[in-house]
Amino acid sequence: MSRLRFEGKRVAVIGTGATGVQTIQEVAKTAGHLTVFQRTPNWCAPLHNSRIDAQEMALIRAGYPKCSGAARRLLPASCTRPTLAAHLT
Repeated sequence: MSRLRFEGKRVAVIGTGATGVQTIQEVAKTAGHLTVFQRTPNWCAPLHNSRIDAQEMALIRAGYPKCSGAARRLLPASCTRPTLAAHLT
C-alpha cells in the first residue's frame, strides 16, 4: 500500500475532531497550502502518553482498590499512575 503524498499540494481538511486534529498536524508538514474548515474551534492538549512497563502496570493495578474510593471524591484521572496517586496514601 502506498502512502499519500501532499508535497506541494493544496489540501483542505473539514472538521477539527480527533481525527482532523491529527491529520492537520501531519499534512501541514509537507503540504504546499493547508486550509482547515471548522464549525466550532476545539481546544486540544497533548496527552504525553508513554509506554507502561510490566512493573509500572503492576503498581497501577495494585492501587485500584485505593483509587476506587478516591475516584468518588476526586477527579478520576488522579489514579491513572502511581506517581499521580501518591497523594492518596
